[in-house]
Amino acid sequence: MGKIRNFVECFVCITTGILILAALSFADHPEALTPDTLWQILLSAGLCSVATVVFYPNENASRTRIWVGISLYFVSLCAIMIPCGRWFGWMDPGFWNAAIMVLDVVLIYGFTMASTYIMDKRQCALLNEQLKKKYPAPDSLPQQEEA
Repeated sequence: MGKIRNFVECFVCITTGILILAALSFADHPEALTPDTLWQILLSAGLCSVATVVFYPNENASRTRIWVGISLYFVSLCAIMIPCGRWFGWMDPGFWNAAIMVLDVVLIYGFTMASTYIMDKRQCALLNEQLKKKYPAPDSLPQQEEA
């Protein structure tokens, strides 16, 4: 169940990031935005979400494994988005266009990480609050009178 939930959370964040970037990109060329673009965004976000579930390292891994995992994950995102960009007509062939797509991946990755951090931090605060209610600190317990 955790992988499905992780996929859905990633899909929502990645789709939102791509939509924001697309809105900014298509602001200068609204005629380039077709109904197919929305399906293309959903497909590319879905592929990137699968890569997230498969390649993103586990928190319990060693520091080296985390860095290697994040690097492989980032390369997989670029390996998905550059062909998608070509296939969907979002970019023309060429080194600089591929570099711009990599920069777009960095921006969406940053957006996704920031939004995930904010959501997780809020969830953590709520859990800590509930734990404090259920298990108060020993010094905050009412003192019993000694006989």
